[in-house]
Amino acid sequence: MKRTAIVLLFFSLLCADKQARHHTRDRNVDIHHIRIDIRLDFISDQVSGNVIHTLSPLSSSLSHIDMDAEDMVIRRVRLNGKDIPFFQSEDQVHMDLRRSYGWTDTLDLTMNYTATPRTGLYFFKPDSIYPDRRTQAWTQGEETDNHHWVPLYDYPNDRATFETILT
Repeated sequence: MKRTAIVLLFFSLLCADKQARHHTRDRNVDIHHIRIDIRLDFISDQVSGNVIHTLSPLSSSLSHIDMDAEDMVIRRVRLNGKDIPFFQSEDQVHMDLRRSYGWTDTLDLTMNYTATPRTGLYFFKPDSIYPDRRTQAWTQGEETDNHHWVPLYDYPNDRATFETILT
């Protein structure tokens, strides 16, 4: 009995060491405030509008920013009111700031976009099964699903205030 317990304990410890370890994602900016100004289209199940991130670099020389942005098309990116170059990969938008910014700088990054979210934001409307259902939309983005309906840094190791304007 004692030998079985020791063998069981040994294999339990061996297996525990092979479990995936969760590492906190690195970030290069501190987001202070997010202003989301969007329109919901209940016919096409889309979100379109602007998001403004007020942020500061976490280094002495920040020249690019990547934000999570899946299921969307980014049409325009502006930094402090001026257009900047950007490109999209499958799940992010990559922005070239055109010069370096440091710790003491506060930046306003504006993105104009349209999203067709698969998750994170859900549209509900009447259908043949529920003809009396009220038209509604709601979000459930915790912990990393918000980037399907708004471009942002989508990881829970940064805190920011936010406001949302819906039309």
